[in-house]
Parts: sequence; structure tokens; C-alpha cells
Amino acid sequence: MGLGFEIRINGEATVIAGRAELDVLTTMVTFVRSHNDIELRAGGMQRLDDGGSEQVEWLLRKLAVGDEIRIRIVDGKPPSEPISVEREAGDSREQHEREYYEQLKRKYERQ
Repeated sequence: MGLGFEIRINGEATVIAGRAELDVLTTMVTFVRSHNDIELRAGGMQRLDDGGSEQVEWLLRKLAVGDEIRIRIVDGKPPSEPISVEREAGDSREQHEREYYEQLKRKYERQ
């Protein structure tokens, strides 16, 4: 089971994010002024043996002024089912890195 984040919103149990295999577990609150949007996310990332990765998300929720968020770090509690799991192949990440490198090379190197 491993380390997890037990998240409550306005006193109500919402989700337990986490699983033993994760390399990264994160929870964040984001405000975007141009959209007047506040949201809470809980997710994580696991590296796979084939060089790829798996992005897992347990929570994506809109918030409002006055909402109260409580995050408790837990160990050994069974996690909630994720709302999404996306796999990225290792070669896909390398391709993105290569494209970004070529873009920066064109931008900064004089020919």
C-alpha cells in the first residue's frame, strides 16, 4: 500500500491518493486568475521497467473561496481507485526530449 495522502474537503473524506510503486506523489491547489478558477489535484508518477512511465490521477476538483482542505499523510491505508491512468512509452519521452533539444538548438546556436 505505501505512503498516501488522505484528502478531505470541507470535512468530508474525499480520496486517499497513493500506491506503493509510485516514484512521485503530489497534491496541489492551483488558482488561474484569467479563468477565475481554483482546482485541487492529487496524482503521481511511476517509472516502468520498459523506460516509460505511468501518470496516475486520483482527484481533480474545482474549489471555491471558503473551501477547507485537509491533507493527512498516511501509511498502509488502501488507496482509492484512480480516476485516470495514462501510460507513456519510453521512446515517446525520448522523442519529445529530442524535439525540444532541436528547438533550443535552432534558437540559441548560430549557424
